[in-house]
Amino acid sequence: MTNILLLLSALLLPLLASLAAAADGGFLDQGCGTMKDPWYYNNGVATTYCAEHVCDSNVETSLNLNLCIGNMNGSLYAKQDGDFGSSCKGCFIEGNYDTLKCLCLNDQKTEWNWTYLHLNSGFIYNWFGYLSCFGYHQTDIPVTYDCQAPGWQPNPNDKDGCNDPSCQGAQADAGHINLGADAGGDNSPKPTAAPGPEAPSI
Repeated sequence: MTNILLLLSALLLPLLASLAAAADGGFLDQGCGTMKDPWYYNNGVATTYCAEHVCDSNVETSLNLNLCIGNMNGSLYAKQDGDFGSSCKGCFIEGNYDTLKCLCLNDQKTEWNWTYLHLNSGFIYNWFGYLSCFGYHQTDIPVTYDCQAPGWQPNPNDKDGCNDPSCQGAQADAGHINLGADAGGDNSPKPTAAPGPEAPSI
């Protein structure tokens, strides 16, 4: 019996690992960033270039990560409207431009802990060129789609038509909220954002 269990483990573990790797895809796998300068972080806001998957152009886009990340007892984790910046400080990007590291306060407000979060796990994703999370995207500076009519914007309920399956999976059944100035066009309704995937803290 022990030999059978060991054999099954040996066969199943690589399969499970490959499935997990396939599901692990975020904005850096969906046409955002460049090899030279993937993206930068400043006072809670991430800025990068993303392929907009409509006219095959790269566009600049920003996202306030306070909409995407929270602090739970001194640990960063993916959370809609998490507002991590209110209880974390000294944040910076490390690793292969995919990890946010911060000094965060515990729930008792007695101790600061260094904590980090892998950002490319899927809860931040590319939606038609907008850096997005949990249905949110920033439109203070709207993406321009050169092959479309002036002022054209995707419908908030549209799914990004990118070819990467992880891009489709991250956006499945998630409505999008326009943050900031209205981008114009015929797509003014702003539905409530549907809950997105959450990633555990590391």
